Amino acid sequence: MSAELVDRIRLGWVVLAESGALAEGDVTTHPLQEDALLGLTAAREPCLLIPVAEAGPEEREGGVAVFHRELDTDEGRRTFVVVSCGEPPLRDVFDHFLAALVEAWERAPERHPAATALVVLARWRALFRPSRDILGPGELASLLAELMVLAEILERDPARSVGVWVGPTGARHDFRRGAEAIEVKSTLSHTAREAGINGIDQLEEPAGGSLTLAWYRLERAEDGPLSVFGLVDRLLAAGAPAGELYALLEQAGSPPALREAHDAVRFDLRECRFFAVEEDFPRIVPQSFPAGVPEGVDDLRYRIALPAPGSDLPADEIEALFERMAGTA
Repeated sequence: MSAELVDRIRLGWVVLAESGALAEGDVTTHPLQEDALLGLTAAREPCLLIPVAEAGPEEREGGVAVFHRELDTDEGRRTFVVVSCGEPPLRDVFDHFLAALVEAWERAPERHPAATALVVLARWRALFRPSRDILGPGELASLLAELMVLAEILERDPARSVGVWVGPTGARHDFRRGAEAIEVKSTLSHTAREAGINGIDQLEEPAGGSLTLAWYRLERAEDGPLSVFGLVDRLLAAGAPAGELYALLEQAGSPPALREAHDAVRFDLRECRFFAVEEDFPRIVPQSFPAGVPEGVDDLRYRIALPAPGSDLPADEIEALFERMAGTA
């Protein structure tokens, strides 16, 4: 998706926001490209308008609606496909959705714009549904730690791929490239250097590969510099594909609709350490049971005390790890 197109859309909203109050039913417009117009309704709802010869399919999903409307123009009364967003918390993702829609329309100009809008909406559907429960501080700290690792990897990846972040999809480890993996843990404790482990295989390295544990100590701070969507904005600015990143966030429990609530919980980073998970690392894995995992044990949750300072990876090895995960080493 073109970052330049997203920037033009956002600049268009700024121009439209400076327009005066509108009468009920009016729409003020600003050209985006070719026949595509950005619009702002009397209710200050942003929308995209594309002129058509005849009406096509319509749909509504969450705060996004695809419908048709006749408007007076310099060329007379015309029919437009209108794609609007009525939910303020979704405005950020709506910008990226519109960019994806315009690009899809340009790739298939023979298709009715309303049909194209529905095709793109189907891919983004989950992001516009009503939000689920708000995550707690501990859950947000865990997600923030994963996003900090993703930011380091993405910064070194010319392709700006988010495909290495597999934790939200239910994978065993949070990050995976080939036979190398990273598991991320966080704590809000002021003193304890511990990590909670979920499952007997979470600290088991991939077959024939290696595993690194990344551990972050975060502190809640009302005016702290770190938040989940602050990191998301940084990733998008770096070139992360918006649709894929937002889909992963939705799977992780932080869809765009929760931006305001989740951004209100802010953090400071107090400590960050990386460890090679090897034979002498404190862990329970299937190999810990020579006779096999005891019958009836379906799940195992436990806490480990991290190795003493000085046993973690030095800066140059952490840099090499990020480069390998980015596919550049």
